[in-house]
Amino acid sequence: MLVVHANWFDGSLHLWGESLSSAREDVRVAAPAHPFGASAKDLRSALEPIIGSLNGAKEDHLDLLLPHASALAGDKSSRPTTLPSSRLAGLLGRVDNDEELRTLEPIRLQTLRIATNSTIKLLLEMRNIEGTQNDFFVCAHSMYWWMALTKFAIDSVIDQRVIPTVLQRRDGTYVGQWRPWLNDSDADLQLADLLASMPASVRAIDGTDGQAWPIVDSFLSTIVDGIVRSVLVEENFEESIEDFDPAVDSHAAWLSGLLGSKDSIKIGRRSSFDVLRDTRGWLGVLDEARVTTGMRLRFEVSEPDLDGAEDGIDSTWRVSFGLVDPEAPDTVIDAQSLFNRPTGKRAGANSARNDELSEMLLKELARASRIWPDLDEALESESPSGMDLDTRQVYQFMRDLRPILLEAGFFVEVPEWWGESASRINANLLIDSPEEPPMAGDAGGGSNGSLGLGLQSLVGYRWQVALGTQTVSVEMLEKLAQKGAPLVRIGGQWVDLRPEDIDSALKFLKSHPGGTMTLVEALRMANGIDGPPEALPVSGVQATGWVRQLLSGNDVSESFQMTSAPESFRGILRPYQLSGLSWLVFLDRLGLGACLADDMGLGKTIQLIALLQHERSKIGNAQIGPSLLVTPMSVMGNWKRELTRFAPELKVHIQHGLDRPGGERFSQIAMDSDVVLTTYAIVVRDKETLQSVPWRRVVLDEAQYIKNPPTKQTAAIRSIATQSRIALTGTPVENRLAELWSILEFCCPGYLGTNQDFRRRFAAPIERNRDQKTAERLRSLVRPFILRRLKTDLTVISDLPPLVESRQHIVLTDEQMRLYEEVVADMLQKVDQTDGIRRRGLVLSALVKLKQICNHPAHYLGEGIAARPSESTGSTGKKKGITPPPVAAAEDIEGESSGEHPLILPPNSLVPGRSGKTQRLMEMLEELLAAGDCALIFTQYRQMGHLLVGMIRQILDVEPLFLHGGTPQAKRDALVERFQKGDGTTPIFVLSLKAGGVGLNLTAANHVFHFDRWWNPAVENQATDRAFRIGQTRTVNVHKYICTGTLEERIDQMIEQKTELATNIIGVGDAWLTELSTGQLRDMLSLRKTGLEGGE
Repeated sequence: MLVVHANWFDGSLHLWGESLSSAREDVRVAAPAHPFGASAKDLRSALEPIIGSLNGAKEDHLDLLLPHASALAGDKSSRPTTLPSSRLAGLLGRVDNDEELRTLEPIRLQTLRIATNSTIKLLLEMRNIEGTQNDFFVCAHSMYWWMALTKFAIDSVIDQRVIPTVLQRRDGTYVGQWRPWLNDSDADLQLADLLASMPASVRAIDGTDGQAWPIVDSFLSTIVDGIVRSVLVEENFEESIEDFDPAVDSHAAWLSGLLGSKDSIKIGRRSSFDVLRDTRGWLGVLDEARVTTGMRLRFEVSEPDLDGAEDGIDSTWRVSFGLVDPEAPDTVIDAQSLFNRPTGKRAGANSARNDELSEMLLKELARASRIWPDLDEALESESPSGMDLDTRQVYQFMRDLRPILLEAGFFVEVPEWWGESASRINANLLIDSPEEPPMAGDAGGGSNGSLGLGLQSLVGYRWQVALGTQTVSVEMLEKLAQKGAPLVRIGGQWVDLRPEDIDSALKFLKSHPGGTMTLVEALRMANGIDGPPEALPVSGVQATGWVRQLLSGNDVSESFQMTSAPESFRGILRPYQLSGLSWLVFLDRLGLGACLADDMGLGKTIQLIALLQHERSKIGNAQIGPSLLVTPMSVMGNWKRELTRFAPELKVHIQHGLDRPGGERFSQIAMDSDVVLTTYAIVVRDKETLQSVPWRRVVLDEAQYIKNPPTKQTAAIRSIATQSRIALTGTPVENRLAELWSILEFCCPGYLGTNQDFRRRFAAPIERNRDQKTAERLRSLVRPFILRRLKTDLTVISDLPPLVESRQHIVLTDEQMRLYEEVVADMLQKVDQTDGIRRRGLVLSALVKLKQICNHPAHYLGEGIAARPSESTGSTGKKKGITPPPVAAAEDIEGESSGEHPLILPPNSLVPGRSGKTQRLMEMLEELLAAGDCALIFTQYRQMGHLLVGMIRQILDVEPLFLHGGTPQAKRDALVERFQKGDGTTPIFVLSLKAGGVGLNLTAANHVFHFDRWWNPAVENQATDRAFRIGQTRTVNVHKYICTGTLEERIDQMIEQKTELATNIIGVGDAWLTELSTGQLRDMLSLRKTGLEGGE
């Protein structure tokens, strides 16, 4: 195992590594060689199996100044000891010694020097495998930093923030270079963050001044130039200057150094001055765009007014001029109205302002004319208000000139359809299938319970070309190509007809006449994942027969034949539950997996039970295999009760406990049963036993338990052979899109490709770049297999009471503020002196401490931790020998059994007034108790739960219930039953978020308190849904506590963002906080005083 680092030197990226095995063996080498530095050969051997061939890389070396432990004073025989990087130290399990004297000593390392044209590819490959594990290498922090800088370079090119320049070498020759344009606020901020977060090793090259900017400038210029130049060479842009003589035309000479693979500019001395002068003048125009003038020039393109049948090829378009306020883009002054305003005495006090605006408009038009020379004609008028353009001219304006005008700081408004994929030539896939799907081993339609062929079913297909939303024939395409019109109006919609698109469409149709393919191939091709490289953009898919029903999405009632409730079902299925049953029956008949992702409390359990009954009612006397139902331990009892209640005729076996059957005895019991209930843990332990049974179906309840693909639990579940797979979950995506991949890989193996391919194609663009088009493509891909309905949708369920959410903004007490600021200051001081794993640990530790302080000082100070008799209290108020937990789990002391040590709660720890939160909580609880209401209080921390129980008991004279991770199952059931009686004896239920947030029905409560906030909105929603679910008759009030001006306010903002992104199947955890620079951490965590002064 190697730790791979990177440095930029002399225009090339150098990779070097540290060897974990050499570091463990404490290998001795002669100075100045690195004692555990990897050889170039070993480095190549570790990298190539993961990122591909490095044939272009050359073996080289670098001299770096790296940390060493100082030699002992007075010991001339000893020399400084090379220290491992923080990444390697973490792998070795070593902890840095803050007291250890350190020096920077030169050391020589073997490197692989990566060719410039291979640098981008290598760093992108590294980025694609980020987060995955392998047995060959891990990336050092410098590698992640280089990946971030590469992304900045690529984004600069994508956003067209690049400019051509001329550079003069030391020998007097000139070269052309493409450089990133950094003179805008967004780029400034991003670059400042990158510079601030640069790892020390990146600027540790011996013999240099160690300055950060020259490294960044050299890297960005080289990478950006390489990206732009490769595109220009591939598109053969050099052809555009073939008719010009560089010896005569200085601009052609400059372009010769920009458009090809060579950057040299061969030009005479006189002409070189012209090029430099013109280049500086042109860049000066760009700089002018940054000067705030108060108003900017605005162009607005208006479509011609045409009858519905006209094609618009010979129509006239209008480009209107105006001024706009950059700070308020809705404030627009039309040039026509400006010049029509009265002047002189008639204008009164507004005369000077009118003249100023008119002069500003003319100056802006003059500046824009340097980019768009046709404006000179408009400037001949005393009051230019716009220009008329024909179709070809307006097309050139929108396609070629608009991006340049925008880059120069002008505003250009174009019709909404411009630039959208729907306005270009695109392809539609037509899938042809019969009304009934082919069945496995039963051509008669599956009357014996056999299932369809699933994703491997063969379907017919053919391609059509569409202009916008209208399908066109080959003949029409050829006619349009002959007209040569760049824009044409078809079916009332304008379409961008680029000659190259028409050629591609004609070639595509001729080379892809259609045929047959499997369903999985058709669905992936319809969503633009697979297909020939020359394929047009795929804008949609149409289908017939059973595939049309499959692709209809979640509108079950209009797409499928509705299934009636089984006669044996002991209950009533609501309309939406019948729709869910019909959807499950349909997919089950096709042999396709399904993910029922209804909101918590909408009855996923009874829909699955109804499916089990339905299939048995259709097969008559035929045999059907058992269903394996895998659940968390906490809800197994609930499943047993629900099966007995709604389907008492089903034979249920619970595979759990020490005396559970195995081998042939289990196989016989399973085959004699309809349902086998077991837990996720048992699946891992009894994998071989479970694999021996020919299961009809495997069902996962709370399927997010398999959200981590590499775990043994996930692998064991996927290894069980079955005819059908169903996942039940209210949160198909909690944190990362990899969770969605893992659930769909269980339901429909292979459908979304490999995990690595899914990450590259979907997860990275959506999670990192918020790519909405990719998110829509993924949504379209998974829609046929995921059914999700929400309780808040009145078309789903209309008899649930309202859910009212409110935020309680709490001001910290003086004691809380003092402790909060002490922790932030201590953390910021330490993170400045550390990096790597230790730095991340410091940040995470500080986050937990700050949350504890926001809860109550006693929580942070440990006043209420289970104490032993030997503990005493010092003068500081803290117990000696007890330190506030540096990095607590989501539940403090979760591993202890209740009562292992008596919990000592000093009287001072039960004072609500020490915390703004507890003070407000006691006030609100007193009001709701007076009204006869009941409440759930959720906290992440078990210790805080004990403190709340003690306060409620002491202040309100009420005995609250408390459920946490150490509560035995029998007691857990008893607590729930006692609370659900609703007799007023136990109106308050305190629960740990982890233990009480799922699998409980607590509709006796009509108030839910989220005492402290968690990063994941899905977790909070699950907790809320313990009360807000079917059976609730009263309005549910949700109270979310937020300490103003603190980290909690930032958490609340992030939760809102993640809730919005969850609809687009996206989310992130809190690990990103550990990678923030010190400045960013200071801004994120420091108290904001405005929030502590009465909430102003």
